[in-house]
Amino acid sequence: LLRGHATWKVSGAAIDVKLDRLQFEGPAADGAASGSYRFTGDGPGEIDLAATISRADGRAVWRYLPYAVGAGARDWVRTGITGGKAHDGKLVLKGNLADFPFRDPAKGSFLVTAKATGARVDYASGWPVIEDVDADMSFGVGLRVVSEKAGILGVKLSGVVVELPDFESMDEVLKVRGQAKGPTDDFLRFIEESPVSATIDHFTRGMKAQGNGSLDLTLDLPLRRLGDTRLRGDYQFQNNQLQLLAGLPPLTKVNGRLALTEKSVSAQEISGQVFGGPLKVQVRSVDGQVVVQAGGRANVGEVASHFALPAKERLDGTAAWKSDISIRRRNADFVVESDLVGVSSRFPEPLAKNAAAALALRVERTALDAEREQYRVALGGVASGTLVNGPKGIERAVVALGEGDARLPEKGIAVRIALPKLDADAWKGVLPAGDAGGGAPSAALDLVSIKTPLLRLFDRDFTQVDTVLRPRQGGWQISVNMREAAGDVFWHSAGDGSLDGRLQRLVVLPAITTVKRDIDLINALPAMNLVVDDFAVGERRLGRLEVKARNEKGAWRMETLSLANPDGNLNAKALWRNTPRHQSRLDFELTASDVGKLLDRLGYGEVVRRGTATLTGDLQWDGPLTAIDYASLTGNLMVEARKGQFSKLDPGVGKLLGLLSLQSLPRRLTLDFGDIFSEGLAFDTIDGKMDVKSGIMRTSGPLRIASPAAQIEIQGETDLKRETQDLRVMVRPFVGGVAAAAGAAALVNPLLGAAALVAGAILQNPIGYLFSYSYHVTGTWADPKVENIGKASVETAPAAMEGSKQ
Repeated sequence: LLRGHATWKVSGAAIDVKLDRLQFEGPAADGAASGSYRFTGDGPGEIDLAATISRADGRAVWRYLPYAVGAGARDWVRTGITGGKAHDGKLVLKGNLADFPFRDPAKGSFLVTAKATGARVDYASGWPVIEDVDADMSFGVGLRVVSEKAGILGVKLSGVVVELPDFESMDEVLKVRGQAKGPTDDFLRFIEESPVSATIDHFTRGMKAQGNGSLDLTLDLPLRRLGDTRLRGDYQFQNNQLQLLAGLPPLTKVNGRLALTEKSVSAQEISGQVFGGPLKVQVRSVDGQVVVQAGGRANVGEVASHFALPAKERLDGTAAWKSDISIRRRNADFVVESDLVGVSSRFPEPLAKNAAAALALRVERTALDAEREQYRVALGGVASGTLVNGPKGIERAVVALGEGDARLPEKGIAVRIALPKLDADAWKGVLPAGDAGGGAPSAALDLVSIKTPLLRLFDRDFTQVDTVLRPRQGGWQISVNMREAAGDVFWHSAGDGSLDGRLQRLVVLPAITTVKRDIDLINALPAMNLVVDDFAVGERRLGRLEVKARNEKGAWRMETLSLANPDGNLNAKALWRNTPRHQSRLDFELTASDVGKLLDRLGYGEVVRRGTATLTGDLQWDGPLTAIDYASLTGNLMVEARKGQFSKLDPGVGKLLGLLSLQSLPRRLTLDFGDIFSEGLAFDTIDGKMDVKSGIMRTSGPLRIASPAAQIEIQGETDLKRETQDLRVMVRPFVGGVAAAAGAAALVNPLLGAAALVAGAILQNPIGYLFSYSYHVTGTWADPKVENIGKASVETAPAAMEGSKQ
């Protein structure tokens, strides 16, 4: 709606117009104007116009610019001011229009002023817009917007000036100046959403911040060449927390200045803290990439916690570090280095370290492509590793200790160990237990290889080890190759675990054990189904071993224990338990086809020649199954032996066998029985039963030895722990054969000797029992004490005959 009153006067070519009042109302603006205009026929004429605008829509401001304003400037005002309201607008246009836009104030004036509320300025395509602008606007030779209240992406702006100095310039340049205070996270978002982000390779993408800061911002935007935009930004961090890259810990207490241009980002020194220590950061742009140099000190405990390293309590101290980070196309390649001086490690060898020692650590990350990255780690000459990470997690990796092969495997994760020695027992309590291939979305452990001249495991030393472990069906397939063992076994980790397989050889070495360790071991022992073709204990080759056992949580039950060799067989069942007390039980039968060879195989030497035997027993004792505790040994034994001969033994050699050989008797006997005992007692049979209680073994009835030259009966007890004895020995020498007749003749006379020979032949030696002697044997096994306690009672003929038959 337009209302107005105008008068004009035409005088020849001249026209004079007077506008008393003009009012206009419409959707875009309300206002009024008055003034005069004179046209003389030469030039555009002279004007003196004043107007007020009480209300205007910011989107329509461009409509009120004179047509004399350049098209580029009008277009920017049309597209740049995209919202808000204007009020209290004033227009002054005075002077010869030929001099418009009156750069010389003496020749005229042109000025439009207004106050804007809630305006929105989209000053350049691709840049975050300025919103909620309350400003004073003026149009004259150019455009100027001054605001103390505005915002960009939620950041409060102050001192904002948007200026287009000259509408008629052939190269209009829009200048934006301002200061901002607010959350650093919003400032980072401003950079990322502006064209600057691409020119600095999206350096700020993914960064996260807590805390506030302040920004001084200058933008020069050539409206006809926005690609030549110039930016200068200076941001001051104020005690921020800043996360530069995902996966790295946040920097805390961050202070310093970050400078930005349209093509670069830089910082001379940003300070902060990370991993419990101070750091300094420098940032610069080089050849299209951002380079970050950082250094400081770090607490190794906090580093271990951040990266979830196992057994972090074994690490102490702080160390200096430095890092170079190169960021290109949103990929950050970096190198972190430290000499670790100041850090101590209580890990077992080879990772043990005192705080004063230097050990070079280098961690290097490189981008393989847009979705895959590679990490390399080197720890002096001690360890190294490589990891390839993809969109779904770890694709493949290798960890090498010592001189282990550090090549990446074709798939999965490989651990290769090659050390002069490896104490696996020391490592068992360090690394967390876990099943192979356990549920992770990334690659699983695929291979473990161990090469070492000396491996300490289960309190035993294994030598020349070259062993490979691979996961299979919820367990591990183990190829064993060492001096002490060779073969293939399968470890199934479900439940309490089980071990199945076959070994070509296995040598078991004695171990030093403690009760507490053995109690723990019982609960950890797996079920077992194992065959060993050549089983040995130390140097003793015992033959083919077969073991079947299961764990009952507090008891390890051996259902089958079988040992077989050409000289004998052992079949047994055993139980090793820790409730109600730590105790072992063994039920066995040992048969020997050649007693002498079997005892020699067991390490006793040539103590017996020839002979067959059966030894059965049911024994139990306190402590581990692997070592008999004689002080608590309880149970029973039964022995049967046939057709053998004891060898001459040195004192103390052969232990209990020395008792049975009776070679300590001859030098203490009244009669010369040297032919019977001294050079080795030959026996036809040995039969006896023994009871054992708390390490004391007692005969249950006499232990009888039937020899071609005598019959011996032994009764009493022996202390298995102290190796002492208290025995009664009855010796009944036979008088028979040519040698016996000669001996009898020496005792009586030739006539009696001849009679004895005839009687012995007819009566089967009943007369021989007339010469029977008893002895009391005490002392130690190594130095027995023999007391002659006289002749024994003469037995009846039937008993003598029965004994003779045996």
